Amino acid sequence: MEGEFKMTDHTSRFDSPKLDELVLYISERNVCDDHFGKTKLHKQLWMSDFRHYELRGHAITGATYVHKKFGPFCSQLDASLRRLEDSGGLTIRLRERFGYVQQRPIAQRRANFDHFSAWEIATVEDILWETREMSALQLTNRSHLHPGWSLTQEGEEISYEFARIPVNEPLEEPLMSAVPAPQALTD
Repeated sequence: MEGEFKMTDHTSRFDSPKLDELVLYISERNVCDDHFGKTKLHKQLWMSDFRHYELRGHAITGATYVHKKFGPFCSQLDASLRRLEDSGGLTIRLRERFGYVQQRPIAQRRANFDHFSAWEIATVEDILWETREMSALQLTNRSHLHPGWSLTQEGEEISYEFARIPVNEPLEEPLMSAVPAPQALTD
């Protein structure tokens, strides 16, 4: 029954500095994307964490994602954006877009990759490639097909274990799956 399906996982611990750096990286990589704003950022973070959990058994940031009307939202994103703004690492530009105010994160410095594995960056790049021409609305609609959103209700946490349940739409094959895994690459 909808809303009664519960999962728990304890394999992904939240890493606040890593989330901050991933927010900077995604913002930097989306600098030329007119569709990029806070809603698209939420979806790209969620997709990156859940894809990495599916492929490698743990999330990149370990952030908490919650079922909201417009799809999964990262509970820690607002605090991350405030930290980055306070430190001068990021600014938020407000602009009107299709009758709404878009909050567009703009990186003011480059992300620090010291705590990311090559696999983690490859996963994020995969997601950025898949979503490069998608609007926030398209990503919202796509996220509503994911079991993590469809089997939870407003305000409920979306467990990373939902990443292991097949999605109801054919997705592009991840780019990195076409390349053999180098033996020296570890998480």
